[in-house]
Amino acid sequence: MSPIGLRGGDNFGRSVAISGDVLVVGATGTDLNDSKSGSAFVFKKDVGGVNNWGQIKTLIASDGQKNDAFGNDVAIFDGTIVVGARLSDTLELDAGAAYIYDENFGGSNNWGEVKKLQSSNPKLRDNFASSVAIDGDTVVVSAPFSQRAAFVYLRNFGGVNEWGEVKKIEVDDSSNRFGFSSIVIADDLLVIGDYFSQGAVTNPGSNGSGAVYGFSRDVGGQENWGEVAKIIDNDGLPGAGFGRSVAIDGNFMVIGRHLSIGILTPPGAAYLFQRDSTNGSWNQAQKIDDFIDFSGSRFGYSVSVDGEFAAVGAFRDPLVAPDAGSVSILRKRLPTDSWRLVDKVTALDAQAGDFFGRSVSLYRNTLAVGAYTEDENGSNSGAIYIFERGLEQWPQAAKLLASDGAAADRLGQSISLERNTLVAGAFFDNDNGSKSGSAYVFERNEGGPNKWGEVRKLIASDGLSNELFGISV
Repeated sequence: MSPIGLRGGDNFGRSVAISGDVLVVGATGTDLNDSKSGSAFVFKKDVGGVNNWGQIKTLIASDGQKNDAFGNDVAIFDGTIVVGARLSDTLELDAGAAYIYDENFGGSNNWGEVKKLQSSNPKLRDNFASSVAIDGDTVVVSAPFSQRAAFVYLRNFGGVNEWGEVKKIEVDDSSNRFGFSSIVIADDLLVIGDYFSQGAVTNPGSNGSGAVYGFSRDVGGQENWGEVAKIIDNDGLPGAGFGRSVAIDGNFMVIGRHLSIGILTPPGAAYLFQRDSTNGSWNQAQKIDDFIDFSGSRFGYSVSVDGEFAAVGAFRDPLVAPDAGSVSILRKRLPTDSWRLVDKVTALDAQAGDFFGRSVSLYRNTLAVGAYTEDENGSNSGAIYIFERGLEQWPQAAKLLASDGAAADRLGQSISLERNTLVAGAFFDNDNGSKSGSAYVFERNEGGPNKWGEVRKLIASDGLSNELFGISV
């Protein structure tokens, strides 16, 4: 699954996003406007056949120029796509821009360009649109370098099909990576990570411990997006990666801190926060340290939350065998709202070095876990494990392998689960050359009730060595 005509260096797969049965893929190195101006490709399920993901549109900037890096980040919500072009020079050198496309703008299924977004205060090399996010009628765009800011835009603000700026978000103590690591928006909550922020580190000459900032809509005025939380690691460990992983569902947020600095420092941790429905503030409900108290387990490297359950990966947990890995499953206890460990899952066939828990994705009563160095199809071929909730226990229900898996493919580097569809990256797959990469799509009930069958393998039609297609999904 890739557009015809791609060439080496096009960077197809630089960014990906999916909503329902529509997938958008960024390719920053294409030349459709000019050398490395960039583009994005839109695919839809069942176009060209059942379970085929056929291309329906190629997106380019209406005013794209050389080296814009259009497609460095993409986001999609229902029928709206946002594409970042962080090196656009329209206002200043590498100031950046973002473009918005609607499915039926300019005609049915046309995916026409509706708006170009630019900083209201453009700065040299600011890289506006390094990260983009969309939820409903709200778009958020980061400008992490010179401005250290994020901009919030609202659909139809200022006129029909306008996307007007309603807020510029800045914080006093950010590093020059504010919004570079993560932006998550859900309903009236916006979370922005800055893993270089000083956080709780008081020595300005040391690496920051990281921070995550929470903002809520209408706090301090209509569409104001006031800051309601600054979340730091109170252990204050320089370079510990606080905010490496963030997951939100409704009124709950999980933040991972996966590193420890030296054998005498605390191991990784997961921080659980709950939003106060009366004032919108976020309060730390709990900090959960690595249950095995092993500083090298990487507990917190991956997190996912859905409803009353959360999953925290520790891909180097030696519980079963060295570096075999585990995933801890937490449940919120009512009425105290405290989180407790209800299960800790490992692969039934766990072996040393599997890195089970490198990636996790939780959707309702189903948990998917990537083990990208599992060896059944050959050394480091990789695997995906599926767990289904019982009462509070989560027994293993399936193990997924690539139909053509081979040594060093690393299936499970990245996974994403929604409803009955799972996408998993195998970024070292060699179909198009060494480490050209691929991704696999699995569907529930494919091959029988409650089975998970492979329905599609995605590769670039002209992929080349070392492109790492599938490193993120």
